[in-house]
Amino acid sequence: MPAFPRHVSRKNEYRILSAMLLLLHLAVWWDFGSSKSRSLLLAHAGVFLIWQPFWRLEKRFGLKDTVLFSLVSIGLACWIFFCWFVVLIGLMSGFPGYRRSGRLVYMPILFFLVSDLLIGCVPHIFHVKALPPAVTTMFQYGLLAVPAWVFIVRPHPGGGASLYSVDLLRAISASMMTGMLAVASIAITYHLGVDYPVALFQSLLGLALFLFIISWLLSPRMGFIGLAQLWERSLMNIGTPFEQWLAELAKLADQQQSPEQFFEVSFN
Repeated sequence: MPAFPRHVSRKNEYRILSAMLLLLHLAVWWDFGSSKSRSLLLAHAGVFLIWQPFWRLEKRFGLKDTVLFSLVSIGLACWIFFCWFVVLIGLMSGFPGYRRSGRLVYMPILFFLVSDLLIGCVPHIFHVKALPPAVTTMFQYGLLAVPAWVFIVRPHPGGGASLYSVDLLRAISASMMTGMLAVASIAITYHLGVDYPVALFQSLLGLALFLFIISWLLSPRMGFIGLAQLWERSLMNIGTPFEQWLAELAKLADQQQSPEQFFEVSFN
């Protein structure tokens, strides 16, 4: 596959991102799961490869990458939509929003992706009753304002997505919470026999309550300083059992003369 010049992503980053979101939105709402929908998703993946901030844009894809991409494209299924939405939500939430222009772009994008996943994608995948037609129509056409907004916003000079470092912890947390929210809504729907909108509302309340309790426990004003320190130590990996275990292994490696002795002592 040919390489793309680096200035394409820098100069037109938000325009490419807007096209990527528009294609994904059409893939969800235009005959979901059909050949047209999969073609739009494939086009969305191509635009994503232009926009993505991980690989250098000068990198050329070899035969192995092309074959792998083709196999994934041939085997596209409805579950691909769900997994891809979860990955994109984590990616967008992982960008550090230290600039106001970045927050004005990526916060609406997160709302866009979560809404498309929970309202347009999940009901089709799990075959549950969707939201009322008036609500789905409002989201179907109203969410088009997000790609339009991203298209007209001018990126900050030198602040392209390719220069960003993704916050891995934030990305994983956002992906897990979104996936758990969708799965919990479906589980409540089938287990309690309620409609999906009711189950989604209950799951949202449960997630909001969970986040409120966690933020309350970690707040220094509440007096739970030990929990905050434990959280910081786990993030920085200072004084955790895993680090202590590695330190003990390092000491044993310095004391033993041969790999066989180190292997025997480390298991005793």
